[in-house]
Amino acid sequence: MVGFGNGESQTQNLPSINLGCTVGHDTILGNFASIMPGVMIAGSVKIGIGVYIGIGSSIINGVNIGDWSLIGSGATVANSIPDHVLAIGVPAKPIKNYNPL
Repeated sequence: MVGFGNGESQTQNLPSINLGCTVGHDTILGNFASIMPGVMIAGSVKIGIGVYIGIGSSIINGVNIGDWSLIGSGATVANSIPDHVLAIGVPAKPIKNYNPL
């Protein structure tokens, strides 16, 4: 389900949103973002280019997730995540920097 509130959710080129996901209003999905099953994205969120969000994760209103970052399954992202990191846990914290290329 892609939500519409005060504004519209926006997608770029080829994002992938799987079954059972909820995407809130004013969410921006970057190019080639992958949202796995059961993910909840609440409200105004920006998801960068090439981001992967694992199964059952929750993204809280007002968070930005940087380009090419990975969010582990079941994570709760309550604070913004920088580019090129693996973030896991509740709340999600960056545990590793990496270069995907």
